[in-house]
Amino acid sequence: MIERWRIRTFVTVFLSAVILDQFTKYLIRTTFYFGESKNILGNFLKFTFVLNENAAFGISVGPRWLYVLIVSIAIIFIVYYFFKNINRANATEVVAGTLIIAGAISNMIDRLTIKYVVDFINFGIGVHRYPYFNIADSCVVVGTILLFWSFSFMRRHEK
Repeated sequence: MIERWRIRTFVTVFLSAVILDQFTKYLIRTTFYFGESKNILGNFLKFTFVLNENAAFGISVGPRWLYVLIVSIAIIFIVYYFFKNINRANATEVVAGTLIIAGAISNMIDRLTIKYVVDFINFGIGVHRYPYFNIADSCVVVGTILLFWSFSFMRRHEK
């Protein structure tokens, strides 16, 4: 039986992340023209409406159906592994795993509904820019960093 706080944490973080990601993408799709860019923090942070048909950072992995299949299998595996081990996870790991799942599922929602992932966040200095991304991508990255941090440092102090 999964402890209640773990389920509440999962549901709260999951819904918050997916709703925030989908809402920001909706705002971009409905208030920006495709390719339109607006400075948010000078030239350092920009919001630009782009559509990504490829994997992370625009990496092509073949036909769309193959990518959707591979990512769907990965999501199923991650969700299964997460819930199989959730009672052994500390709070940081529950949040981290949930962020990774939420980010992956939210981007999959885009792929299944509009056939692309909406990306819009872009930062950098001058012509040196980081690739476009969205809130879901940020969830996956932050979740991965939190897991690494927990496994590397927090687990040592629990023993």
